Amino acid sequence: MTPPSISAIEQLDPRPSAVVHLVARLVTPDDWPTLESERRLWFEQLGLPVSGTPVSELDRRSESRHFTASGPDGWGETSWRFFEGDFTGLSWFLWRDADEGATRTGAEALRRAFSNCWTGEEDPENEFGFACSWTPPGRMIEMYFHAPRTVRGVTGPGCVQLAVSHRERATVEDERARRRAEQEVAR
Repeated sequence: MTPPSISAIEQLDPRPSAVVHLVARLVTPDDWPTLESERRLWFEQLGLPVSGTPVSELDRRSESRHFTASGPDGWGETSWRFFEGDFTGLSWFLWRDADEGATRTGAEALRRAFSNCWTGEEDPENEFGFACSWTPPGRMIEMYFHAPRTVRGVTGPGCVQLAVSHRERATVEDERARRRAEQEVAR
């Protein structure tokens, strides 16, 4: 793997170093917010958008709800979710407008930086990109590099999808979704 090009990283907004800095702040607190009021205060302290628009109605089967808002400058949308009334995690799609080389360089820089900080796992890279996850104590970081792809003759840009979650809450949410999917298939 070749080292990232400085000029490629310089064209990214936010820069990978800013992403790493924010993620480190997100996974550090012992007191992950639970209630909406706690999440709002925490987001305000971190410079994240406090108010958002619901992007899904409350799913009565899973008690899950998702919100989105314009992120800090350059961050695109910030999304967050609640499961059974508890704040579970937040996510971004980064660098949608950057060229493929810059987006890949940013993804590789994040992968290296996060791997230097936390234990992680990585799926093999394929034509669609790569996926990685890290497990700081009590938290979960998931990152996907989505390579540009052509669907029905239209080429979409690549991007980095990044999520930070409360590990226990997210695991319960994922297990509930898995069981629900199995039940629906069995019908």
